[in-house]
Order: sequence, then structure tokens, then C-alpha cells
Amino acid sequence: HSRPPSELPALTLLILKVLINKRISGMDTSMDQAAVCYLLHLLAGAAAALTCNVTEQPDGLFIYRLSQPPSSPRWETCWEIQNKSVIARDSTFDEKLVQSLTNQYIILKDCWEDLHYTKTRDGVFDEVYCRVNCTLPPIAG
Repeated sequence: HSRPPSELPALTLLILKVLINKRISGMDTSMDQAAVCYLLHLLAGAAAALTCNVTEQPDGLFIYRLSQPPSSPRWETCWEIQNKSVIARDSTFDEKLVQSLTNQYIILKDCWEDLHYTKTRDGVFDEVYCRVNCTLPPIAG
């Protein structure tokens, strides 16, 4: 599980402080590599926060686009509408609601104000809520 971005400055400073103190005091530094890798993992996770953008197409379809696709086809993905009903899982989708699906976006036949996307792999979980006000005039794509 990734840490909230608000915790990263404190974790980063703590890890750096420990590494510097170990170097200064001449302590065993064989684990430094693991600490640096963990620090880089935390920073990469914060920098790559998943976001979602919603636009209406001229044909009246709605594209819910992720800021980045899953980095590997091994990720399990899921799109849900407000009532927790799954409308797409991995590469399969509900043809009554979904026009098409890729690893970076889903095209819906109607506007849904609160679409939930999740991806999981090897115990790692990430999610984003795609929120849009369907009663306001949409932004054309």
C-alpha cells in the first residue's frame, strides 16, 4: 500500500537522517541500498498519483481517462458506478453501459457522476474516483 503524500516528507527526512548518521558514526551500511530503494519507491508513488479526467465527445459519449495506464498487463483493473456495480473488469465490460474500454480509458454511453477505478497486483492497490457534475454543460473533448 502506498503512503499518503502528506507523510512522505517526514518519512524521507527520517530515512535520510538515519543514512547520514550511519555514515558519520561508521556503522554498518550494508542495508543502505534497501533504504534508498524504499525511499525511491515512496517518492515514485507520490509523484505518480493517479488522476482521472472526464470529457463528453461530440457524439454524446463520455470518456473517463486515467492519467496513466497500468504499467503491466498483470494489474487487475475494475470500474464501478455509484452503487458499487462493476461495469468493467480487466478487458470485459457491460455492453449496455460501456461503448469501449482500453487500459487508459473507458467510454460510457451515459454520464455517471462518480465512477470508481481500482487496480491491484501482488498486494499493491491504487484507486481513483472520476467525478463530474452531469447536470452542468460538459466540456467537449
